Amino acid sequence: MQSKEYLTTISKYISMLLRHKPEIGNLILDEHGWVETEKLIEAVSLQHPLDKETLEEIVSSDSKSRYEFSDDHSMIRARHGHSVPVVLDIDPTIPPDVLYHGTSEDVKNIILSDGLKPMVRRYVHLSSDPDTARSVGKRHGRAVVLEIDAGRLSKKGEKFYQTAGGIWLVASVPPEFICEFDK
Repeated sequence: MQSKEYLTTISKYISMLLRHKPEIGNLILDEHGWVETEKLIEAVSLQHPLDKETLEEIVSSDSKSRYEFSDDHSMIRARHGHSVPVVLDIDPTIPPDVLYHGTSEDVKNIILSDGLKPMVRRYVHLSSDPDTARSVGKRHGRAVVLEIDAGRLSKKGEKFYQTAGGIWLVASVPPEFICEFDK
């Protein structure tokens, strides 16, 4: 069993390859983001030693379910968070009335004024509860939680998707559907 720090380092590198820069590892993702597991192991191993057992541990222990294997484990992909174009195999679903977005104090006013945009990703990521959103926000500085009127936005026609890890995805959120969560 590898140390938690080592697994985190490898997971971040895998995330970069599968979500943002597959070309760094000479990887070619198919339209749904899949790549051969052995090719990913080879690409990662050029920077960090990786074997199949360690990769299995990373995938199974990831708290946000970022990755998934094909049924026979011959292929792997990131489930969400891509900046490269991929077709997600997720059907739209009706969200709860309220969802949350964690961010930093530094950009709160910009978001409240301009809305939420996916920036380098393909979708805005939302959480089902304020604690998870606060945890996400802490990665960016002093955390702020924003409340999203997802029910009303959905009724206006915006499509929402829920990942296997429970993350909600939406193309964007206009400012009139956002307020600061004050609890």
